Amino acid sequence: MVPRWDPDGTRIVFARNEVRFDPVKSEYFTTSRLFIADVETDTAVRLTTSGPCVDREPAWAPDGDRIVFAGCLEGPAHGLFVINVDGSGLRGVTTSPSNTIDRHPSWSPTGDRIVFERGSLDNRDVFSVALDGIDLVNLTATNAGFDGMPQWRKQ
Repeated sequence: MVPRWDPDGTRIVFARNEVRFDPVKSEYFTTSRLFIADVETDTAVRLTTSGPCVDREPAWAPDGDRIVFAGCLEGPAHGLFVINVDGSGLRGVTTSPSNTIDRHPSWSPTGDRIVFERGSLDNRDVFSVALDGIDLVNLTATNAGFDGMPQWRKQ
């Protein structure tokens, strides 16, 4: 869970693991939430708060106003989400198909697309998607092997 600097170098987004207790199931579980730290004021503010999920692998939008991350909302569906840095506007971009997970998102330099890894235990491919979740494209389509952890080349 690598912390990421914002484009102007004044804030860091990071994931923090939290151990919680479920009184209904009488068991402990681990979640992960995203936080934004301001390096000038030495303060951190929680960004995500939803459900018993693991929010991870955040990446700043080129304009510094939004963050894309891998995670889930209530229920079993995992995918990629975008949230404004003030915590508003949370919305899904992708939903991982059954037995797969979407991970390692990276913004395009223009901020209109996201490239990411989608895969299972035995196969991973690199995909690209528009911010509205439309125009999903498998860029590697290998059907075997591990293509992943994509990054856009900075202009």
